[in-house]
Amino acid sequence: MQHLKYHDRVAIEYEISENSDSTLRSVADKLGVCRSTVMREIIRNPTVTKAWSPAALPNSNPPAECPKLRR
Repeated sequence: MQHLKYHDRVAIEYEISENSDSTLRSVADKLGVCRSTVMREIIRNPTVTKAWSPAALPNSNPPAECPKLRR
């Protein structure tokens, strides 16, 4: 089972809000996950604060992960 990371959630929000032509399939293909994963994420977590743009992924670092998640 694959878990979505914070930058994946931001990418989903960005695609939905900025690209009116985006579909579940296109978002899922970009992230490399199933459409149902994207749909569940949208239903469970409708908003994420945009801390950084996913368009700048190669040039910027994602936010630091919570130390508790490293256990």
